[in-house]
Amino acid sequence: MFRADGNSLIGLGHVIRSLALADMLREDFDCHFYIRRPSESLIKEIENICNDFTALPDTITYEDEAVELSQTLEGDEIIVLDGYHFTTDYQQTLKLGGHKLVCIDDIHPYHFVADIIINHALGSKKSDYSTEFYTKTCLGLKYALLRKSFLTVENSNIVNKEKAAFVCFGGADIYNATCKAIEKLLASKLFDKIYIIIGSAYLHQDILENYRDKESIEIYRHVSANEMVDLMQRTEIGICAASTICYEYLCVGGFLYVEQTAENQKDIFNHLIQTGVATDFRDFPAHIKPNNQLAFRKDIIDKEGINRFKKLFTGLSFSLTLRLKRAAQEEAGLYYKWANDPVTRSASFHSNYIQWEDHLKWFADKTSNPNTVMYTFYSGLQPVGQVRFEMDNSVAISNYSVDPQFRTHGAGRYMLIAAIEKLRKEKVVKTILGYVKCDNIASVRIFESLNFQVTPAENYSNSYCYSLNIN
Repeated sequence: MFRADGNSLIGLGHVIRSLALADMLREDFDCHFYIRRPSESLIKEIENICNDFTALPDTITYEDEAVELSQTLEGDEIIVLDGYHFTTDYQQTLKLGGHKLVCIDDIHPYHFVADIIINHALGSKKSDYSTEFYTKTCLGLKYALLRKSFLTVENSNIVNKEKAAFVCFGGADIYNATCKAIEKLLASKLFDKIYIIIGSAYLHQDILENYRDKESIEIYRHVSANEMVDLMQRTEIGICAASTICYEYLCVGGFLYVEQTAENQKDIFNHLIQTGVATDFRDFPAHIKPNNQLAFRKDIIDKEGINRFKKLFTGLSFSLTLRLKRAAQEEAGLYYKWANDPVTRSASFHSNYIQWEDHLKWFADKTSNPNTVMYTFYSGLQPVGQVRFEMDNSVAISNYSVDPQFRTHGAGRYMLIAAIEKLRKEKVVKTILGYVKCDNIASVRIFESLNFQVTPAENYSNSYCYSLNIN
């Protein structure tokens, strides 16, 4: 489920990048779009990609909207939010409904309770965000939210272009940077053609009409991604807002001039200029010189990009199927199988094979000990793994293992999240600890992704101690 708005006041970027993500996922997921007051052109774009859309009323507050959505939906949806009015309270309401939550964000304005944050802005950092311990931050070009036409295009030559310029400031261009750019380009007399692309929310059409009699200017509206690729590939330079559109131009076009037209473009703008990938349009007509665009292009046109998003969302989908229960005596055989799995034994601090009689005694002691909490996880009827906590007052030492057939599903991470959340409801706990061998890369990645802090383990050599303080 995608939730985003787009209009002449806030632009169309939230909708377009949400649709780009939906397009990557729709072969594996049913995609539904929720939006307030969509224009006819936006409806068509949504219907081209998503299974359906729902027009939401704009007569209620966003807080009430979240309550209504949570009550209407089934509870097994992954909800993608893209917009700055989906505050902590909005997110919290949806999380309480049992949904998995993904936020597309580029200004980090409040605390996030989402499961995943996506920000493809260059230079974005995990430390920019206030999040829950379980929030996974997917940052940078590896998670570029570009339309498939740009991600799958063959490498485009950036020399021997037409003597042409490409101009696009997004779907709304509230401050009419388009016409200002036209004036600078005409005054430079450097180009035979100027291709102007405007979106359905552009409100300065009357001013733009004054340029239609200019032979060098061609104006395009409602341009498809494939048509956009064609126009970009023709041009020697592009003048774009520091938004997703500039990433698209860098994939297939010539040299880029960039302009910041909104606060949420600051990170992209600064990083493109600082790294020499683009030139500040305020410096136009500065001499066009070789830049770092080719290296950038190799980073952003990543053949694994779409699969990376699919894997991310497949993991979230799998986590929705997980159910936990307290370990019971009849599961002793299941725990015995997991404990003696070769991978589990090699990752353990005591790696010898465990005898059945010893295991039975250990299991009986643990399930009856009030200071031990053991959760067994299932997906449907399939056992997935276990998480165990040894309590020492308000400190909980964690241990987990995953059934071999689920190790590629990201199960360990999602089991730990659910187990910690459940433990917090059942016990007074302030700190979670986890001891990991240095060469246990899978566990190292899991604890680090959950914002645990790491120090060398005093009790074990070549090992780490991971700690998480629970508020």
